[in-house]
Amino acid sequence: MLYKNKMKNKKYRSIKFYRYFLLISAMVYFFFAMIFYYSRTIQDPMPIEQRLLTGFIFFGLYILTQLSHCFEERIDRIAYFSAIFVIVQLIYLSYVQGFEFEVSINILLILAIINLIFKGDRLALYTNIILALLLGVALYFTDNPQHSLFSFFVGYLVIAGLTYYISNQNYKTAQVLQASEQRYRTIFNTAPFGILLEDKEGTILEVNKTLCEISGYNKKELEGAKITDNLVASDQFEISKQHIKEVLEGKELEFDTISITKNNEKIYTHIKESPIILPGGEQGILSMQIDITERKKQEEIIKQQRNIIEQLHSTALKFMELESETEVLEMTIEAAHDLLDFEFCNIRFLKNDKLVGKVSSSEVLKPISKNEGIAGKAFREGKSIIIDNFDDFPNLESENKNYKSGMSIPIKNLGVFQAISKEKAAFSSEDLKLAELLISHTASSLERIYAEEEIKYKTFHDKLTGLYNRRFFEEELERLDTNRQLPLSIIMADINGLKKINDTLGHKKGDELLVKTANILKKVIRDEDILARWGGDEYVIVLPKTSNEETKKVIKRIHEKTSETKGDQLTVSLGIGSAIKNTKEQDITKILKQADKVMYKDKSSHRK
Repeated sequence: MLYKNKMKNKKYRSIKFYRYFLLISAMVYFFFAMIFYYSRTIQDPMPIEQRLLTGFIFFGLYILTQLSHCFEERIDRIAYFSAIFVIVQLIYLSYVQGFEFEVSINILLILAIINLIFKGDRLALYTNIILALLLGVALYFTDNPQHSLFSFFVGYLVIAGLTYYISNQNYKTAQVLQASEQRYRTIFNTAPFGILLEDKEGTILEVNKTLCEISGYNKKELEGAKITDNLVASDQFEISKQHIKEVLEGKELEFDTISITKNNEKIYTHIKESPIILPGGEQGILSMQIDITERKKQEEIIKQQRNIIEQLHSTALKFMELESETEVLEMTIEAAHDLLDFEFCNIRFLKNDKLVGKVSSSEVLKPISKNEGIAGKAFREGKSIIIDNFDDFPNLESENKNYKSGMSIPIKNLGVFQAISKEKAAFSSEDLKLAELLISHTASSLERIYAEEEIKYKTFHDKLTGLYNRRFFEEELERLDTNRQLPLSIIMADINGLKKINDTLGHKKGDELLVKTANILKKVIRDEDILARWGGDEYVIVLPKTSNEETKKVIKRIHEKTSETKGDQLTVSLGIGSAIKNTKEQDITKILKQADKVMYKDKSSHRK
């Protein structure tokens, strides 16, 4: 039966006793440390550092037995060896002080107390023998003793033997009585769960205090009543009867169920039921119950959070399909609103030292300084912030006075996500964690998009001038080579005298001339025109739906712009040629070559 099986692991005294022993021992050390420290007439035989350290050791063990199941299981041994440590400490102090009577007499007193309060088993016998040997060695090597060491040692042996004998007899008696007392100590221990005994008819025989606290009933209301009268919900009657039958057949059951409190509230309880032999020899049931209502609520919250996390990960997968910053930010706000239930949220990005609104679930956002408000603080410090009440932080209040609480999460070094509410303390730490998970997906998607854009830009742009490169131009020319774009004009331009600039002023100045030329060409073309760097000092422009007359006007504007650079250290002079495709049958490659020939012809005329 359960209580008989538990008897094997029963401690000599209650866990509470051993905890009190450790705590009181610590308090005694601290108390005497204060007494001796503030007393000017009494000298402490023990160094105060040693006294305080010992006190902290006892107190630390006391804390560990509260926090660690491993320490709690071994608390009797921990307490015993802690007590033995005190005796060893006293022997050492007595040895150092020549076994002065006032100090050494404490050894006898503490030994007697320890032997009497701890169980007199074989470990205690061996420990007493070792302590006696240790004391004998210390006495043997003591110089200038303050009293008869032989008499002291004999007295020690007598006290040790007598107190151990008494303790041993008490221990043997306790072992004999343990079986009959086990049921009561099992029922009325200090376990933080409800315990009751019921007979085979389901009548409650005994309950403990915790069960009364769980149910709301007192002992008189429960003991003597049927288990189904107060503690079992009406829809659980048949299941309860079946459980009683199974336990009486020898089964041990463990299950969760719904119980009814005195206030007619339904609570969740975890129940473990085992068969037991009652004092009269009849079969009975030992039931241990734990109120798990809060746990069930937490499980439901966790379940909801897991569902949200799963949906957030689904959102992250959708992020991977998006191709623009705007799409990612809009989906972030949508997810924050729909999944996290944030009514008001927005995203700001840094631009010119201002946090500028990008997207918002409600109002239009005005730019704010990066040193302003909760958003600015989160961005500057690079960590998330929750404010339960803006009134408590005037320097961080929202720009809208209607909002009472808020949460800000930095998005890398890009900007800030912010959720705000008209209620105080609207956001919990769980809300923050889920929002941070969402924003981590947002940041990752933005980094991907920016990286792809950068790769795309570098792939199709000239590094020096920022213009499209030849590869991109050829692809665009092929795309534009359709009837719909006719007439399709091409302008080729080549810088005059670039080699001379490189040779006389250096390649850095040559690069500046290339950039200057590119900037001039950018100014004269339309948005739909394509300008690219064709080669070292050559540029090419394709003008869709542009006649020969309009092309000549563009060339004229180019010459006008370059003529404005006369007198500059870097004068822009270009050889320009053009060609036009008017019909579908014309080969665009030949048109390009024709423009190139005209350009070189124009360039040659500049050399004359």
